[in-house]
Amino acid sequence: MRLFIDKPVKRLPTPFESCSMFFLAGGAGMIALQRMIQHDATFCPLRAVTTIPCPLCGGTRAVMALVSGDPPLAIRYNPLALILLAAMVYSTMCYLLIVLPWGRRPEVEMSGRELRLSSLLILAAFAANWVYVISAGMYKVPLVL
Repeated sequence: MRLFIDKPVKRLPTPFESCSMFFLAGGAGMIALQRMIQHDATFCPLRAVTTIPCPLCGGTRAVMALVSGDPPLAIRYNPLALILLAAMVYSTMCYLLIVLPWGRRPEVEMSGRELRLSSLLILAAFAANWVYVISAGMYKVPLVL
């Protein structure tokens, strides 16, 4: 594995950078709206159809608890959602502070074996988090601030 700063062919955001910016902006708006109306209305399509929570159920409440200054509660709601939030913030900041002004992009180069191992670890983290979400039952607990 090798980390380096490369000059990209285009300064357009990568798909992950685009999604990160979209979800961070939308999430900030949703959190602001939920705080104004004091309502814990979250929607999970998988849970609505199957009654089984998804691996990220409780993620919105986790971010709201983190923003409200309660990191232990945020971790109890959904630890993987906070890791994903950190990755999205990092991606967005890299794009806005490095790619746009300087025309450089942090890159990670991996061999095929390292890529497969990384993918397997990410899938294992999602599976473990899904087991945690179901067993802890925090997706049923409303956020009271």
